[in-house]
Amino acid sequence: MPTLDNLEVTVLTEQDNINLISPVRVEQGPSSASCASLFKLDNRPQALTHLNHLVNRLQKKAEQYKKYNEGIQADLEKGYIAKVTFHRQKDTGWYIPHYDLVSPNKPDKIRRICNAKAPQSGTSLNDKLLAGPDLLGNMLGILLRFRQGAIAIQGDIEAMFMQIGVRQQDRRYLRFMWRQPNSSELEVYEYQRHIFGARGSPACANFVL
Repeated sequence: MPTLDNLEVTVLTEQDNINLISPVRVEQGPSSASCASLFKLDNRPQALTHLNHLVNRLQKKAEQYKKYNEGIQADLEKGYIAKVTFHRQKDTGWYIPHYDLVSPNKPDKIRRICNAKAPQSGTSLNDKLLAGPDLLGNMLGILLRFRQGAIAIQGDIEAMFMQIGVRQQDRRYLRFMWRQPNSSELEVYEYQRHIFGARGSPACANFVL
């Protein structure tokens, strides 16, 4: 189990965000493929099949398709993702399938869910990422500290994982495909930040906090 002593991370300040630059860590065992074999797997065809199913479904709901695309373009403007040039698409990488999710409590908001558990030849990206140490606060300790003062303050970080940067050389393993409405062009993006659904994202985010 990794600990804070061997995470080997660098914390830096970029604009108004604090980013944790951490490598893609892998664990190997008798029942899992090696890191090299994972990254040699070509999961692009599978990711493209997932994308085609998603687009076909969204085309039946024009407004939802529009909002889903607007979410991707908003992440592009914020620097959460970056478009991959055709030349760089030839590099080895990992393509993460994604899909839409609408909460009954927030019907106007469409979330993009990344499926880092999607397997290719029996293994997935999450299979090769270390979860890291559990840095969540102990509930008993939180309740005891809550009673120490007269005033308690609670906060929430919007898009928490998206505030945590990923090392540049590792971003090619966080790629995803997309087709905008009324376009046949296949676009490829890379996440520049940690994603919801990746095994190591919670530990990285909590370490920064």
